[in-house]
Amino acid sequence: MIQSLKIVARTLTLLSVFILLLAAPTPASSPFQEGDLFGEDQGEEEEEDLFGDDDDLFGDDELPGDGKKAAKAREYDPKLIEAITALESAPHDPARLEATARAALAVGEADMAFWYANLALTQLPEITKNKKARENLIKLRTEIGAPGMTPEELQNEVSREIFDMAKACEKKKLYANAASLLELCIGTSMQSRAEERLEKMFSKKKAIQSLIESGIDFVIPGGRKVNKKKRRQVNKKNTTWEDPYEIKGKYYIVRSDMGYDYTHAFLDAMEQMNAFYRTVFNYKVRGGTMRSCRIDVYKNRQVFDAVELENRGQPIDPNVAGFFVPGENRVATYDPRSMGGTIDDLWSTLFHEASHQFTRAVLPGLLLTWLNEGTASYFEGAFLQPGGSVAKNRIPKMRLRSLYSLLGFQKGKEGEYMQQRKSRPDAPTLEQVITYYRPGSYPGAYYPYGWGLVYFFHNYEDGNSERIYLPIYKEFMLTYKSGGDHDIKARFVEYFVTKAGVSGVETFDDFEKHWMTWIRNLYDMHYGGPEQAAKLVTKGKLQTKNKKYEYALASFRWALEKDSKNNAARMLYAETAMELERWDLAAFHLRQLEASTRQIIDQDSPMPMVTAKTAGEVRTYALDKLGEVNARLRDGLVASVDQFVTKTQEVAETYVQADRPLSALYLLKSSARLVNGDARLLTAAQDIELESGVSLKRGYRPHVPDDLEGWSARNTFKAKGGILSAKAGGGVNTAVFEDAPPIPYRWEVDIELEDKSDMPVAGITFGSTLQDEQMMAWLADMRRMALLISSPDEAGLIPSDMVRLEKAKGSKKKPSHKNVHLAIEVYEDRVIFFANGVQLLEKEMTELETRGRVGVFVEGATATFTNMRLEY
Repeated sequence: MIQSLKIVARTLTLLSVFILLLAAPTPASSPFQEGDLFGEDQGEEEEEDLFGDDDDLFGDDELPGDGKKAAKAREYDPKLIEAITALESAPHDPARLEATARAALAVGEADMAFWYANLALTQLPEITKNKKARENLIKLRTEIGAPGMTPEELQNEVSREIFDMAKACEKKKLYANAASLLELCIGTSMQSRAEERLEKMFSKKKAIQSLIESGIDFVIPGGRKVNKKKRRQVNKKNTTWEDPYEIKGKYYIVRSDMGYDYTHAFLDAMEQMNAFYRTVFNYKVRGGTMRSCRIDVYKNRQVFDAVELENRGQPIDPNVAGFFVPGENRVATYDPRSMGGTIDDLWSTLFHEASHQFTRAVLPGLLLTWLNEGTASYFEGAFLQPGGSVAKNRIPKMRLRSLYSLLGFQKGKEGEYMQQRKSRPDAPTLEQVITYYRPGSYPGAYYPYGWGLVYFFHNYEDGNSERIYLPIYKEFMLTYKSGGDHDIKARFVEYFVTKAGVSGVETFDDFEKHWMTWIRNLYDMHYGGPEQAAKLVTKGKLQTKNKKYEYALASFRWALEKDSKNNAARMLYAETAMELERWDLAAFHLRQLEASTRQIIDQDSPMPMVTAKTAGEVRTYALDKLGEVNARLRDGLVASVDQFVTKTQEVAETYVQADRPLSALYLLKSSARLVNGDARLLTAAQDIELESGVSLKRGYRPHVPDDLEGWSARNTFKAKGGILSAKAGGGVNTAVFEDAPPIPYRWEVDIELEDKSDMPVAGITFGSTLQDEQMMAWLADMRRMALLISSPDEAGLIPSDMVRLEKAKGSKKKPSHKNVHLAIEVYEDRVIFFANGVQLLEKEMTELETRGRVGVFVEGATATFTNMRLEY
């Protein structure tokens, strides 16, 4: 029997959504409400020079090194410009770095030359095959002349100390701490040894499992290390359903034509989800025999429909995004981006449908539909984190947003909440949802209610932090193990009203109001900003007081996701982890807390967000607690950090006195990275930047080979001669560069539309992971920029935060319908959006939203993407 996930499939493209929005009356909250959609821009006008007068590749502030000197070098020495330009295509290539250092030295730019020579050395770890190249670079650096100790001489001792700390952590099975410390050694003289130890450590399954269980999202460099040769073979050969890529795990067999990365991600995620299913269904929690489940994931709807028609002998309902076939013990779904959906929808469908295997095993009889589909929808909130671990018991954003809308919540003028029953025509009553009892699925509008009930039963807490509904929910579920005639509503009231015994909840109507209030507050928490962190900390403190440490841990983790700089949350998170004897997690966050105290120069000043404690007191506290977890970690930090920071400041000053500000800046920032950041070093670096105008930012132009190796791109994308282009009809078509840039960074692209559909859309992506991505769209005919978001009311993505494109700097002409230059600047807590050199929007975002890769996308247009450039 086909199990429908959503009654409203992602079948409308952006094109159709935009047409519907334009045709409909504009509501008060519409992102389009900025006056007339086209305003003065209606009609055709002469196309403009995209960049106005600012189209020179390197402005005075874009070359590395001192701004004035670099500008002079640019004016008088084309070889230096040529070397820097070539370096942008391969910024980590030691040969090109050395060539740039020599070009800088040739025109008297000793500071720039010294910096590039040092960068080149960091790309050549001290191993035999690099011996000659390193000798040449060291000779070159001697020729340039060092004004004092070289970076390696200064950093050798502390990098060895960090390496030894990592070894001690590994010995104690603190794998997350060991891995993060070894990563700090990259770029130092300990790099080769650190890389070797990382690979060896994570070739052990126990280390990988320990890291997953720690709750720390860390990119595992060993056990899941990408086999690049195999990836190339798979991505070239296994791209059709006639020859899909297949891999097997302990519990699942995955087939897909979506390529190497996605197929492995599906298997890794599902193996983790299996344990989650077992816990929720209380089914052989420690593992046990169960027939392997086959998972088929198709790269588009067309292939899904064609193959499954052949498999099933009947057409697939267009409203079905995926299904579980009990007799075959198989899940089938597809990438909904081909129909205007998002990659997140695919994961939700996969986690939802695969759970039905356990529903069938535990409850083989006819089950209440909300109990069946609501429980399956509960698993949709799980998501694959960038590091590869799956976060569980989370909120599927579309379910919560849809439920909030269906329940009719809205804010009044003073911010108070109002609720109007059935504000949407398709909104059912709660009674209609809980009494739906028949084979198959229920209407699409019922799904958010089913999810909302099950998530509520799993997470509601009374004043004693007891999740009183959870055991009742599990007991209630077992009453349907053998079916039977009964009064459905009466049984619901018996369990969730009478047995629960919540004060003030004596009838079904009372329960409904109680549940709705909780959902409204959950919506505020989930969609609120950093200010919600304080509420979560308060909740976590109550849970700790009531000795519900696992619940408290989740609250403090959520608080840190809302505000990564909330020191109180981090301190309490570490304390709670210690209560639970989760030593790896505790040590990791105590190290982070200690590092955050060093972001404050005056150690006698108050520690932000920590009541009645100075930065110095919190640092002492963090080190003391760290000593309880692992004395070697504490001793290593105490012995090395302050002495190293002081010595670095002294050496950096000798660089400055020798007129080497760029080299001093590099020394300070690379040293700050070694010790997890330090305000003393970073403030000194900032002073140098302000006084001299130098910058360590470097340009990076992603390579675009004809076979698109290094890109994760839909078939609509082609490359020739380094130019990326796509001819796209329906659905969002993306091309994502596989190397994620470090935050902060800038990403910019020139886009040209070669022809136009009724509503051509193109843009750039960022924060792209295998589960999620953010999109900045250029709506060409409307000459507006917008962010694209999922909507509970529309099938597909809709524009949000829409802004009219402004004239290019120095230009008197209006923005073009055919060309645009888009750019974003991504920081830890915000993103700034630009079009044609003009800042259009600044938006708060979390690291969960921005962390990931960058790329481009197109729908309903033939587009060419050129001058793609990263800067960081």
